[in-house]
Amino acid sequence: MSFDETTNAAGIKQPACTRCGDCCGGCNVGAKNTVALTYLPEAVRRGAHIFTETRVRSVARSDAGRWLVNATRLDGQGSSGADITLSAGAVVLAAGTLGSTEILLRSREHGLALSSRLGERFSANGDIIAFGYGAKVPVNAIGTGHPPRVELGNPVGASVSGQIEFRDPSDLTNELCVQEGVLPSALAPILPVMFVPNGRLVGAVQSLISGVYKGPFASLQTFFAVSHDTSAGRLALDGDRLSLSWPGAGNEPVYRRLDEILSKLVTSVGGTYVKNPLAGTVMGHQPATAHPLGGVAMAAERADGVVNHKGQVFDGGAGAASNAVHSGLYVLDGSVIPRSLGVNPLLTITALAERSLIHMAQNLGAQIANDAFRTAGLASDAGVAPMQDQPMMRVDGVLGRDHAQQLLLHLERRRAGREPGAVGNTEHVRIDRHCRGAERNVEHGVRRFSPHARQRLQQLPVARDLASMLGDQALRQGDDVPRLVAIETNGLDVLA
Repeated sequence: MSFDETTNAAGIKQPACTRCGDCCGGCNVGAKNTVALTYLPEAVRRGAHIFTETRVRSVARSDAGRWLVNATRLDGQGSSGADITLSAGAVVLAAGTLGSTEILLRSREHGLALSSRLGERFSANGDIIAFGYGAKVPVNAIGTGHPPRVELGNPVGASVSGQIEFRDPSDLTNELCVQEGVLPSALAPILPVMFVPNGRLVGAVQSLISGVYKGPFASLQTFFAVSHDTSAGRLALDGDRLSLSWPGAGNEPVYRRLDEILSKLVTSVGGTYVKNPLAGTVMGHQPATAHPLGGVAMAAERADGVVNHKGQVFDGGAGAASNAVHSGLYVLDGSVIPRSLGVNPLLTITALAERSLIHMAQNLGAQIANDAFRTAGLASDAGVAPMQDQPMMRVDGVLGRDHAQQLLLHLERRRAGREPGAVGNTEHVRIDRHCRGAERNVEHGVRRFSPHARQRLQQLPVARDLASMLGDQALRQGDDVPRLVAIETNGLDVLA
C-alpha cells in the first residue's frame, strides 16, 4: 500500500491511500500495490504483450516440440467464442490455484502425460472469516469507498492493519494468525440481510433503516484468520468444470480451535461471536477461503507431486524418469504450494515465482538485468553467484525465531559464491521480540525488514555483524533487502 503519493519501481504514478477501507474489494484509488501496477507494467516496459478477455483451456506439445496453448476469445467482438491456438517455446501457467489446476487437468484429458498427483493436496490455508457483533466501542470496520459513500469522523484505514500471532515452536500446525479486517463498501447494502439468519433481526432492521455506518454495525468486528488445515482437498473435472471434493472439510480440527480463540476475543469487548454469516446462506454450510493453495503440488518427483522446486512440470510418461520434466512448461502460482502456510501467502508465492524465474533464465541461457535481481532480493551490485540446480541447504528449526542471522549468513555466503559450510554459534537476532515493524511471512515464507525494523536492528548487539554482511546502506535505506525465502518440503530448505 502506498500511503504517500509516489512513482513506483515500474514507473507508475500512484496516489496516496485515502484509508477508505475498500482494499479487499479492489482499490479504486490506485494506491494498492497490485500486480496490475507493478509486475505487468514492468513486463510491458520490457517488451511483453498482454492480451485480455481470452480464456486458456489447455496446453499440448506439438510434433515439432513446441507448446500449443488452446484458448477461447471472450472479447465480445465478432470472433467472440472462437477457438484460437498459440505456439510458444516455453509456457508459464500462472492462473492461480484453481485456474492452473483446471488447465492441467484438461490438458491431461487431452493426452498430456502428467503426474497422477495432479489436483491433490488442495488447502484452504486454514482460513476463516468471522465477526464480533454488538461490541460497545465503534470500530468503523466497513469501507466507505472512493469516492466515499459517507463521511466518518475517523478514517477506516487499510483492510488489515493489525494481527495477533499464536506461535508454537514445538508444533507448526498449532500456529495461526488472527487479523482484524474491514469489509469493502460493496457489501454494505447487503450486510444486514446477511445477519438475519444468525438471529440478529433487530439490529439488521435498524441498520436497513439508518445504514450500516450507524447503530450496531458501526461496532461490527471482522476477523480474517489463517492457520493450518490438513490439505486434504482434491480438485477434479466434473464434465468440463472444476470441482472440489473434501469430505469433512467443515469439521477440520483447526476450525474448532479458531472458534474458541475468536469467541474469547469478541466477548472480552462485550460482543457476540458470529461465524461467517455467508456459511448459513449463499454458500451452504461450507467453510470459505481467500487463499486457495495446492493442486499442482511441488515435490522431488512425480510420485509425490506435479512440479519440481523450480516450477517445472513433471513428465508423467511411462518411460520417463521419476524426476523428468516437460521442457519449457512451468507453473508459478499458489497451486504449487503443497500445504497450508498459516500466514497470508502473497509473499511466499511471489518469492517462489521470482526464484523459479531465475532458474528458468539460467536453464534457457537468458540474461537477467541487474535491477531484476534487486527485485528478487539478491545483491546485484556485488555480483550474484549462479544458483545451484538443486534445493538449497537445509536448516533445522523455524524460520524467523532463532535462525534469522544464520540464514543471513547462508545467503551472504551463497551470494559471495562460497560453500555454505557449517554455521557457527552466533548471537541470534530475534525478529519477533525486537523488530515488530518487520513485514513477514513466517516459516516457509518471506521476511522483509521495514525501515522501522532496520532502526531496531541497528540497536542490537549484532548490528555490526549485519552491517558487515549486508552493508550499512541495506540497514539504513528503505530498500526491500534483505529478503529471506524458505519453503517447507520435508523440513525447511533455505532458498536464495
